[in-house]
Amino acid sequence: MEKFQSTKLPSLLESLSIGSNSLEGGIPKSFGDACALRSLDMFNTSLSEEFPMIIHHLSGCARYSLERLYLGMNQINGTLPDLSIFSSLRELNLHGNKLNGEIPKDNKFPPQLEQLDLQSKSLKGVLTDYHFANMSKLYFLDLSDNSLLALAFSQNWVPPFQLSHIGLRSCKLGPVFPKWLETQNQFGDIDISNAEIADMVPKWFSANLAFREWISMNISYNNLHGEIPTGTQLQSFNASCYEDNLDLCGPPLEKLCIDGKPAQEPIVKVPEDENLLFTREFYMSMAIGFVISFWGVFGSILINRSWRHAYFKFISNFSNAIYVMAAVKVFKWHQRG
Repeated sequence: MEKFQSTKLPSLLESLSIGSNSLEGGIPKSFGDACALRSLDMFNTSLSEEFPMIIHHLSGCARYSLERLYLGMNQINGTLPDLSIFSSLRELNLHGNKLNGEIPKDNKFPPQLEQLDLQSKSLKGVLTDYHFANMSKLYFLDLSDNSLLALAFSQNWVPPFQLSHIGLRSCKLGPVFPKWLETQNQFGDIDISNAEIADMVPKWFSANLAFREWISMNISYNNLHGEIPTGTQLQSFNASCYEDNLDLCGPPLEKLCIDGKPAQEPIVKVPEDENLLFTREFYMSMAIGFVISFWGVFGSILINRSWRHAYFKFISNFSNAIYVMAAVKVFKWHQRG
């Protein structure tokens, strides 16, 4: 571990990949002096340093050259510092760390950023259009599972980017269906489930899904209501994509709509006591009737010897009669043959 902390990278090194190792601790400060470093991959290496300190260590001349920073699946904590100093950074992956704390309001993401993956569990604060200013190259955005993180963009904000991946599961997007998504028409998968959206599914959302060969969508576990726009690609998704939106109706859900609202099945209220009384009397009368009939007939036969002999004699004579009739029929059939 001490040797790693004292490691110095060759001045002309452009790419370093040491993922899936047990390095622990943090990134050596000397890494920031690697002026030609373009890609640093330390995915799944048990790093446990605070992210602001990592950025501080990389803020030497490497901040001008670094394009890819992969630090996912570590134990990195702390919040997001200002990353705009990394003027060439195109890909940032911090997926599966322990990031926490509030994102400062005046921070900006690097303008050249194309992929941003901050899936975590404890980041909080409010992201606005200011944070995403001038990010015209961004196409991959995943902030999933940050349940204390809200996205609050201006009502008429038009993002400078077109996303192909939108991962905002369990972020705070509502209560209104995010208007800025209307500008996004190139995404292949979108997950805005459990995002506190309490609105109707807008028609423009279905229009954005049209004419795609393949697309993945999840808007479950919100408070969506009303009818799913019909005649659109929204009917082609599995019902699980809409799960737990109790007031949502229309195909592909089984719940039908009447005037844009879920149909209510008529409920006939029967007094509970009366219903129980009827059920109890009905089954009691059946049981009593069966017992009386059974023992009235067979009990008498068992108790009275003469009746018992007469009963078995009747059964015997009846069986003999059936046998004789069958034998005669068979005999006549053979004679005809």
